[in-house]
Amino acid sequence: MEESSGDPASDTGPGTRRRTGVRELHRQLTRQRLLDAAVDCFTASGYVATTIEHITATAGTTRATFYRHFATKAEVVIEILRVLGEDFESAFVALAEIAEAPERGAVRQWLGATLDTWDKTRKASSAVAEAAAVEPTVQAHRSAAFERDIANLADGLQRSGRWGPDAARVRAVVLMSQLEQLFVRWSTQGWDVDRASVVEVLTAMWSAALDLPETD
Repeated sequence: MEESSGDPASDTGPGTRRRTGVRELHRQLTRQRLLDAAVDCFTASGYVATTIEHITATAGTTRATFYRHFATKAEVVIEILRVLGEDFESAFVALAEIAEAPERGAVRQWLGATLDTWDKTRKASSAVAEAAAVEPTVQAHRSAAFERDIANLADGLQRSGRWGPDAARVRAVVLMSQLEQLFVRWSTQGWDVDRASVVEVLTAMWSAALDLPETD
């Protein structure tokens, strides 16, 4: 084992940085294991029925380890929501850009790609939706994230010069609310309709809301 030389500069040497990096990597991996375990437990048993013991047993950790990372179950879900925001961030940045010069083909492509992303994250999204129904703090974070998405789309629509602030926001609220409800239903009840048909119907509805031609 390396010993300190007594020189403060040695605390920032290669060995110290390497150990710090290993500890940080371990911390991140443990935190991710807890998040993955929480999603699995929420999916299997529901948010309310899941206990911290269920999460730690699934993750192969202890309560003490859990509390080094999260104060409550709700805090776990807020972190899941943050990660979901990162997963969808590029999609909603792209949507705001599309909104500046909306075109039917671009809207169709964006909707299809977003459904693909949602498919990969549906378990986590379902867990967040269930927790939000009983945890005010989760609902507050979820509402804030939804409002940011609406504001980004509304800003893009307004920059197009086709709509003023009020008209742009109305369209953004309607379109994002429609998409959210579809995703929530899909997450909780499964996909019981043809996927390609969903994309086409959504494209037609979005195109109508954005006053786009019926054909590309």
